[in-house]
Amino acid sequence: MKFLSLPMFTLALVLESLVVQGQTNAKPKNGIFGSLYSEIADLNQFKGYTEQEGSLIEPTHPNYGLSRIAKGGYQIIAFEKVVPHGNKPNFMLLDTIHIGRLKPHQGVILTECRLYRRSIIEIVALVKMDNAPYFKKVIKAWKANTKTNRFEQISTIGIDCLNEGYDLE
Repeated sequence: MKFLSLPMFTLALVLESLVVQGQTNAKPKNGIFGSLYSEIADLNQFKGYTEQEGSLIEPTHPNYGLSRIAKGGYQIIAFEKVVPHGNKPNFMLLDTIHIGRLKPHQGVILTECRLYRRSIIEIVALVKMDNAPYFKKVIKAWKANTKTNRFEQISTIGIDCLNEGYDLE
């Protein structure tokens, strides 16, 4: 049997504590993630919520989608995976962003944002709305990561989002 010297034993303990610490700082598992549903309001945690908008992350990830749901003005963004089930698709909840209540002149943009003028449809952004073709005042931004099945908060530098209502004004 081989024994570790004191410095090696101490190093092993430090490394082990870093691994454990990393695990405790990881995003906690929520029992709702991985749940299957046809309508998000089917899940007990989202009773009374209605879907405001939804979009598939096409063409790069057509089996993934983003939905904005709301209840009494409280906004949540859902990251979902499409799970075929007979004639009616089911969805698997992967992650959520709790936006909360929007302040005046704020909006949430799904799949219509760019990073340095290159479309990145996985981006979700909280923006300050104004009368321009693109919203350039991005308050917060996230990217739906289809490898980890989680949202990642990203820098807002270089992000702008299409103002779909601009031509209507």
